Amino acid sequence: MTGKEDGRFKAYHPMVVKAYEEMDNFLVADDGRDTGWCCIYFSSNGIYNPSDEATFEREIVVKNRFEFYGMRLAQCSKHIFLRDVHKQWYLKGISKTCDSIEKLAAFLKEQTSGLHVITLGSSAGGYAAALLATLIHADYAICIDAQFSLYDEAIFGSLEKNPFVDELKDTPASRYFNLNEVLGDVPVYYFHSAFSPFDQRAEAVVKGNRAVRSIPFKSAAHGGPFDTALYQYLFSLPKDGLERLVGKMHHPRLFLLRHIFCPGVLERIVHRAMK
Repeated sequence: MTGKEDGRFKAYHPMVVKAYEEMDNFLVADDGRDTGWCCIYFSSNGIYNPSDEATFEREIVVKNRFEFYGMRLAQCSKHIFLRDVHKQWYLKGISKTCDSIEKLAAFLKEQTSGLHVITLGSSAGGYAAALLATLIHADYAICIDAQFSLYDEAIFGSLEKNPFVDELKDTPASRYFNLNEVLGDVPVYYFHSAFSPFDQRAEAVVKGNRAVRSIPFKSAAHGGPFDTALYQYLFSLPKDGLERLVGKMHHPRLFLLRHIFCPGVLERIVHRAMK
């Protein structure tokens, strides 16, 4: 989802404000295996869509939805799921008690102490995954069609349509607006739709950045460079498996066919068809 949608509901509607002030907006799950690895999953701005009362109540209040909840990485025994109910790129954290990027980073450092850490997110969640991986010194980030700059009005329409972004543009928080200036030594595995104008602009921001490991797909669909049936298998690959995908242009359908008998992929396709 882009920022071209009017941000007033997301930022100021009483239902959204109440959820921010009274809900934790995170879940922590431990499967008891003690693998020494933790994954942090950042929900995107599509966590509820469209931005209206009925959808917000259904997805956030009733379902208590978090993206990637059913796609946990196999190598991780601890899983932390996050959402930004304001859909403002996590710039004001996730809740009243965790109300900034810095507080969110401190919370995640505490939660992942002594563990290897992977961060994962799509679109705005990919922005947060890349940023927080850098701030907490994670092992690596996995980002799907992430945004890397909040200054690009061709993408976001205008800062004014995203009130918190506009509010923070002249504060120290603006140092996070262009991630090309923030990303450092933490690898960012960047799965992206090579033919999406939206994602082409995002890619241009970090082109040449040594932290970003580009994995392009012949797709024009923002947020979906390849079939989601592959997500759990693909993102559970060890780091060297991810490295083998870097720098090559992949065709979504051929990629799916080549991996259809990999663990869990065909099962997910069949399950989806039956639903």
